[in-house]
Amino acid sequence: MGKAYRWAVVVAVTIAVALAAIVTRNGARDPGDELQVQTAEVTVGPIARRILVSGTLEPARIVEIGSQVSGTIASLAADFNSPVKAGQVLARLDPASFQTRLVEAEAGVIKAQAERARFQAALDDARRKFDSAQTLAGDAQLARAELDLARTTMLQAAADLKAAEAGITAAQAGVKEAQVSLDRTVIRSPIDGVVIGRQADVGQTIAAAVNAPTLFTVGDLRRMRLLVEVPEGEVGGVQPGSDVRFEVEALGAHAFTGTVAEVRLAPINVPAAASTSGSGASTTSGNTATTSRSRETTAAATATQPQPPPAAAPTTPGGAASRRTGQTPAAPAATTAPSTQAQPAATGVVTYVAVIDVDTPNQEIPPGGTAIVTLSGSARPQAVRIPNNALGFAPSAEALAAVDQNAPVVDRADDDPANRNATQLDHVWKMENNRFVPIAVKTGIADDSWTELVGGDVRPRDVLVTAAAPRVR
Repeated sequence: MGKAYRWAVVVAVTIAVALAAIVTRNGARDPGDELQVQTAEVTVGPIARRILVSGTLEPARIVEIGSQVSGTIASLAADFNSPVKAGQVLARLDPASFQTRLVEAEAGVIKAQAERARFQAALDDARRKFDSAQTLAGDAQLARAELDLARTTMLQAAADLKAAEAGITAAQAGVKEAQVSLDRTVIRSPIDGVVIGRQADVGQTIAAAVNAPTLFTVGDLRRMRLLVEVPEGEVGGVQPGSDVRFEVEALGAHAFTGTVAEVRLAPINVPAAASTSGSGASTTSGNTATTSRSRETTAAATATQPQPPPAAAPTTPGGAASRRTGQTPAAPAATTAPSTQAQPAATGVVTYVAVIDVDTPNQEIPPGGTAIVTLSGSARPQAVRIPNNALGFAPSAEALAAVDQNAPVVDRADDDPANRNATQLDHVWKMENNRFVPIAVKTGIADDSWTELVGGDVRPRDVLVTAAAPRVR
């Protein structure tokens, strides 16, 4: 009897629990049936920021070859793209007038030598007469005045001889000058390289006395130099000696490497009117040392992040879309990744020139080509990382309605100028008890997948919402 009673009690309790579960399921709405949610974990790992900029490639050694003498071009021995060696003849001017000047100079030397011989003979005669006058004056056979006249004549002859010797030196210098001018009618390359510019034709008259003309431009393509402008917010992470990867638009997807030689301290201030910014990319116009206009488009390329579903259109509590792509625009914009020193729109954009050395032994890179350069920026070897799409998420009105939740009040303390320093104040969201809960966090540097967590009530392995949208039935 007691055993049967116990079995009856167990059966009754089981039935009661099942009925309670059925009532609960029918009376309450499971948000999983109404809402599609995607999440991602907070992790610990490296953050390597990459800066994407563009610049123009130029030979590190480039020489503009002109003419030091005037004349008419008689022949050309090199053209565009011609490989040349140091000392190789590039062009010749008509040498006729220069040869005539050389003959005249040589004749001047002969004339000066003849003058010297004449004055040497006069000096020898004056010395003999002076010696005779001294002998006669000693025997009292010659007046004192005659002796003085003989001495004066000898001294004048010696002076004339020295002037004749100086004339010979001047005439010889004239010969050398005429020879140099004649040699300069042959235009030679001072370096090994390739002719990348020719501004002369046969028969063209060169007026070097008015303006030194440029006939050829020769560059050594075995070593190139790339100048790019780096936004001031990223320049601190660009270090001399760091490796650089870039692609040249004219050569397709082939990757090249280089080394940062220096970051020039002279800032370039691009007016605000000249810069434009867009979603995840920005452009800046400015003059570099090679008079090339450089476009800064910052981005990063490290890890892959989970993507939200197409149905989710996350917005910030203030209604503006938030994007965390690890990009740092060169101009201040409303949709940016973490930036350290925002410039007012009226002051424009400040950039710094980074000089990149590129060794090209095969000379396969054409000068003047536009290069898309990936620079190494700020990095953290071990950091607590928040997925970028978690920072870019905020529940929409439809997602809140699906869980019967009113829009939570989110503190916008990041509008306080006191909080605008090396970090930014953002918000992430968790799902707790079927409710969206905002959590304020301070963030640091970011790449295309992760953002550094500097402060906030978030720990590694915490699960954050990255997308939420009502389920489509």
